[in-house]
Amino acid sequence: MLQDDITEALPAAGELPEAKPEASVQTVLPTSSVLADRFHLVRHLATGGMSEVFEAFDVALRIPVALKHLRRDLHRGLHAARLEHEVRLARRVSHPNVLRVFEFFPAQGTAPAFFTMELLEGETLGSLLARVGRLAPLDALPIAEQIAAALAGIHARCVVHRDLKTRNIFLSPEVGKGGVPRVVVGDFGVARALVADPRDAADPTEPRFGSPHYMAPEQLTSGPIDERADIYALGVILFEMVTGELPFSGETALAAAAKRLEGPAPSARSRVQTIPMAWDRAIRACLERDPRRRPQHATLVAERLKEGRARWLNTGARTSTLAPPTPPGLEP
Repeated sequence: MLQDDITEALPAAGELPEAKPEASVQTVLPTSSVLADRFHLVRHLATGGMSEVFEAFDVALRIPVALKHLRRDLHRGLHAARLEHEVRLARRVSHPNVLRVFEFFPAQGTAPAFFTMELLEGETLGSLLARVGRLAPLDALPIAEQIAAALAGIHARCVVHRDLKTRNIFLSPEVGKGGVPRVVVGDFGVARALVADPRDAADPTEPRFGSPHYMAPEQLTSGPIDERADIYALGVILFEMVTGELPFSGETALAAAAKRLEGPAPSARSRVQTIPMAWDRAIRACLERDPRRRPQHATLVAERLKEGRARWLNTGARTSTLAPPTPPGLEP
């Protein structure tokens, strides 16, 4: 079974969440609610197929947090188990480029199960690309390096993300190494442990969940899934960053996904001829249909992207395509 977007990326503070037809005010807790006698809901941020995300204030620690809870009509059984599963996998990973998850709170009475995580400022990579179209390679490189570093950290803890996409990648104005904004990978809603956890004997994430535009061919079929599925998704994201387009298109997301089973991915240079060859080769390697032909580690992808750095500095790729996001409250 293949399901699309069962969980949604948390919008950054000040970013308008995408409208979802399945969202219903009947499933959203009022912002005046207090959960666990501790978390005061401040504002609703996003609605997904299973969950709601709020900004909340933790009165115990006196800090703002993001709070993700199941929709009221789904807070029992396997849905609650999946939320707890998400927390356990996310907490395995401690990395500056991975969203920090704090605590899980099981359902009590009519109150839904929920967990808390860090609240990010900034915008998602998806919203940045929607705003600027595409990035010059020198702008894309530090973002790509941090995504690859996040994946390396996730995979080192024997976890496969399985839903890597531009809406799950955040660009925080918090300045990191070299003055580059911090890049954060979030949303472990459909992540999977490579080493079985006995608490997941009836693993509710086993169906083929994910986002079709970013799913590896083996996620669309009955093939085994490991870290190389995330490498494929990274290739789609790299292609999207430097071309402003997805490698496969179709009338529907699933139709576009099916095309990757029919033939090889297009060259990024066929869309934008100024893309350096080193970048084009790295993307094509990530998008190989056969997982054995892809880079076997995320750090190898970053190393291949840096091969053409000297050439970029002598070309028009030096021109920045980045611009600050629209201030909160001033969105068109």
